[in-house]
Amino acid sequence: MDWLIGALCLVAVLLVSESDWMRSLEHGAYDLAVQLAPARPPSAEVVVVAIDEASLAEHGAWPWSRDLLALAQRRITAGEPRVVAYTLSFEAAHNERGLEVMAEFRDRHAARLGRQLRRQLQQAVNRLDTDHSLSIAFRGAGQVLLGFPYDPAPGNRPLPAPGSAVAARLEAQALPGAASPLRVAGLPAFLQPPGIERAGRVYLPTEKIAAGALGIAPSGVPGADAVRAVPLVVEHAGNWLPTLALRVYAAFRGVPLASLALNPRGLAVNGEPLTRDLGARVHPRFYPATAAGDSPFTTVPIAALIEDRVSPAVLRDKIVLVGLTAPRFAAAWPTPLGTELSEIEVLAHTVSALLGGDAFALGDTALMARLAALVLIGCYLMLLAPRLRTGSSVLLGGLLTVLVVNVELFALLLRDTWVPMMNVVVLLVAGHLLLAANRLVQRRLGHYQAALSDSNRLLGQALQAQGRLDEAFAKFRHCLDSEETAGLLYNLGLDFERKRHFNKAGDVFRFLHERRRRYRDVEARIARNDELDARVVLGPAGGADTLIIAGGEVQKPVLGRYELERELGRGAMGMVYLGRDPKIGRTVAVKTMALDQEFDAENLDDVKQRFFREAETAGRLKHPHIVTIYDVGEERDLSYIAMDYLPGEPLSAFVGGQRALAPAEVLEVAIQVAEALHYAHQNNVVHRDIKPGNIILDETGRHATVTDFGVACLTDASRTKTGTILGSPSFMSPEQLSGERVDGRSDLFSLGVTLFQLLTAQLPFTADSLSSLMYRIANERHPDPCKLRPGLPACVRAIVDRALQKAPERRYGNGEQMAIALRRCRERMLNAEGKAA
Repeated sequence: MDWLIGALCLVAVLLVSESDWMRSLEHGAYDLAVQLAPARPPSAEVVVVAIDEASLAEHGAWPWSRDLLALAQRRITAGEPRVVAYTLSFEAAHNERGLEVMAEFRDRHAARLGRQLRRQLQQAVNRLDTDHSLSIAFRGAGQVLLGFPYDPAPGNRPLPAPGSAVAARLEAQALPGAASPLRVAGLPAFLQPPGIERAGRVYLPTEKIAAGALGIAPSGVPGADAVRAVPLVVEHAGNWLPTLALRVYAAFRGVPLASLALNPRGLAVNGEPLTRDLGARVHPRFYPATAAGDSPFTTVPIAALIEDRVSPAVLRDKIVLVGLTAPRFAAAWPTPLGTELSEIEVLAHTVSALLGGDAFALGDTALMARLAALVLIGCYLMLLAPRLRTGSSVLLGGLLTVLVVNVELFALLLRDTWVPMMNVVVLLVAGHLLLAANRLVQRRLGHYQAALSDSNRLLGQALQAQGRLDEAFAKFRHCLDSEETAGLLYNLGLDFERKRHFNKAGDVFRFLHERRRRYRDVEARIARNDELDARVVLGPAGGADTLIIAGGEVQKPVLGRYELERELGRGAMGMVYLGRDPKIGRTVAVKTMALDQEFDAENLDDVKQRFFREAETAGRLKHPHIVTIYDVGEERDLSYIAMDYLPGEPLSAFVGGQRALAPAEVLEVAIQVAEALHYAHQNNVVHRDIKPGNIILDETGRHATVTDFGVACLTDASRTKTGTILGSPSFMSPEQLSGERVDGRSDLFSLGVTLFQLLTAQLPFTADSLSSLMYRIANERHPDPCKLRPGLPACVRAIVDRALQKAPERRYGNGEQMAIALRRCRERMLNAEGKAA
């Protein structure tokens, strides 16, 4: 097993050697080594002419007119540099339209103009042709090289149109090379060095400007997050193009392009390697800034050149690099030193590294050394490490890790060679961790087997105390047979009975019966639970048996933490029980709902989330006329809500007949409900199912309490599986029946229907079918309650009329307004009765 761990670690590390996170690890080690490397002075042959912020402030915003650049180039030419290179883009022509207009005017009217006027017109044309001026300035300077930007691409892209002189010139300067250069023989494909960078779209300078330069070349600035390697050759449409840094180096050293060539091991000059890097790249050392934070290279602001404030001696026989350094226009790339450089500064560091040999190498020897180290460490993890003791293995692994890290660091510091070893470090660390973990597991396994019975028994007891009976049974099954274990299993079966999980109780008793044939009344318990499991199906009222089962043989049911004593009634979706919280001795009413039997599967999760969310919100309501909600939960597909137990009866028991309430009593109840609804609406809770059955009147007949907050949210959910709308459609507002978004005014409509029914013993809207009922509620006017019950004051009609308005905006704005109207009407009614008496 141990050797397999080592083999798997080796394969895994080989597969992820070129992954992004492994490259990040290698780059981090490389950056650290570069920062530790001793500083070297930059080449004094490199001078940077910077288009900086001060120059832009003096001569205007970028881009400048090219006659201004031509003036700057003439100043540079006067200093007699050996090579001049630009990283500016000359892709688009300047003043092209104005130049065409002036030339057309000159040609059209040349015969009618005098010699002097023609000369002045020609001078104007020449002044407009700033591209021509810049090209002449380049031609006068001699060795001027122009860099052009490009888009890196994974594949080849076509060159510009064949008729373009610039494209033909670009193709002519391509280097000779192997068809598939830069490969290490014998090295797996995923461990090969990065290939030559490929260019997709190129942004070449105009033919007029390119004609004045010695050559054009890709800029070579990489598109990576940080500059570690700068390409010296870029592949484009099957051609190997030297980058600007390589062209500058070759021009300064007097190396013709024909002497540069690619071979399978890198870039060579006259057959001699130029760098020791396989990727046709150079890893510059990068030179730190001066103590004052300035550039390590001689830097001249271009404004100083234009104003002729620079001594020509500064540029004589130098490499002059011209480019943008103003942060507004020049992108900056991080370097391993932690600094950020613009494109022209990256070029300066790269050229200086080529001139002074200040570059790090990533050669074939380094990559083969990495592969050899991987194989050796893999063999060590498979063959030797498993045979060592844990302490010796950790000590030896730590020494090998330090050795590998030092190989990478010291190779870079002392030999200027980068040997990527972080994947070897990852292999060592991962291998030892997995081997140590495997040993720990094996050692602990023996101890656990000896104490497994006691541990399972204790854990099972703890789980049983938490109500996690299934998990407790799983633990007890692994306990050794003993009198104590048998007692635990018997009590667990009784707990399952209390939870009404009769099938699980039967399984527990059967398991106990297999161990002990004549233990207590196990056989009778098995038969009783099998019978109850076949008969009792928990579900909604009307189609489900109650949790309360007659007979003393079965334990009293428990739902959540509540012991259920007896039934209180049946609701729309389940039963209501009188329960007791054994922890604090509180008597509660527990309402159950089998939501999974009422709602379709696609709506069930949404309905449950809505139910628990709204029940939690309703539980925060504290009002004397709103029932207090203590708890909400779910067990065995039964959702339940525990609320304060209210002695009394629902208002539906007082509709008509001998128990009908007096009008003043009805108005008093309506006042209390309206005030309760106003409080709930202020707390963003809408009941959605106000009706007599959800209002409890206490035994004194003086105190009303609104119930089913949180439960009533289900009446606004999707239809049930049978297509039935939950709730009471006769009490629903028009907007609720039509599925629109409802607010507190919908509850006031339902309260109006409730008031109408309590006063008249009739519903304001009745019909033979649900569709007819919905139509009447939405379109027809309700009867006059004063005609149905003579003797009611007119204020009752006004209140009912306003509460039952079809449009919500025409009803009472809130419950407080309705309560005020009800209270005034009740006082008027009582005053009238007093006078009559």
